[in-house]
Amino acid sequence: MVRNFLFHRVSTQEDLLWPPLKPKTFEGIIKYISKNFQLVNLESFYLNPQKKTKKKVATVTFDDGYKDILDFAVPILRKYKCPASFYIVTSLPNTNELIWTQELGIRLMKTKRKSLDMEHLDVPMLFKKINLNKSNKTTVISNFKIWLKKENSETRNIVLNELRKQTSDITWQRQLLNWQEIQQLNDEGYTIGSHTNTHPLLDHLTEEDCKKELKISFDILNKKLGKTPTTIAYPNGNYNNIIIKLAEEVGYNLGLAVGEKFDNLESNSKFSIPRMQLGSNANWKNKLKVIGVNNCLVKLWN
Repeated sequence: MVRNFLFHRVSTQEDLLWPPLKPKTFEGIIKYISKNFQLVNLESFYLNPQKKTKKKVATVTFDDGYKDILDFAVPILRKYKCPASFYIVTSLPNTNELIWTQELGIRLMKTKRKSLDMEHLDVPMLFKKINLNKSNKTTVISNFKIWLKKENSETRNIVLNELRKQTSDITWQRQLLNWQEIQQLNDEGYTIGSHTNTHPLLDHLTEEDCKKELKISFDILNKKLGKTPTTIAYPNGNYNNIIIKLAEEVGYNLGLAVGEKFDNLESNSKFSIPRMQLGSNANWKNKLKVIGVNNCLVKLWN
């Protein structure tokens, strides 16, 4: 069995929409894992034909490529000599853009506008006329995300572009790694992989658009880092057999999902590798995940 742990953000910053893991909490997790498990690089472990082992094995991965991991997480990884893999949304480095779900949240939460008018767009009635106030913004953001995650990229981009026009009062500082910083991680020996090019839900795309997302990201990483990327981390963990086929055709060797369970290594597929997500939960909840209580509950439930 291997415990594949997934992180996103590590920061001292306060964020009501997506609270990052505090550096002190992150260090506690890494310290515990390094003491109780054999920490290995995920790619090296899964691409090694002798992957079955009786030892307690763990891997550390990060999705999205937030800049704060360089500021707060990497020093801790260095301290505990912890290998790690980082999966990048390749259209975003060297821009001031955000992953669309975060952008949506920031714009709706911070805008001073009291309402949004999308009557002229082909959107559900719920979003034709949106009244915004302090008490309902979190609900509006949640409903928007749930709907847009199910839509294709074209619809999502139309809605986001309209949202950008109507919330032009909102700005932010760069939050994602640039290519120089990604190269720095690569030079230090960390693995860099793909989290697609624009972070869509791949299972909601046409086969053509899905392959394009996978291929563009693959080619960008190859060009920028001078090495062929091994791994695709599916946004939101969403995948199916068609996506697996396309990922293999593009040239990836591994595909990473998200799930509240560890990998018992019984599956022969290297394109449905589960990871346990650790976030801003209370310390005791993260510890239960690390030691495997969640994994046991999933087994009982299934």
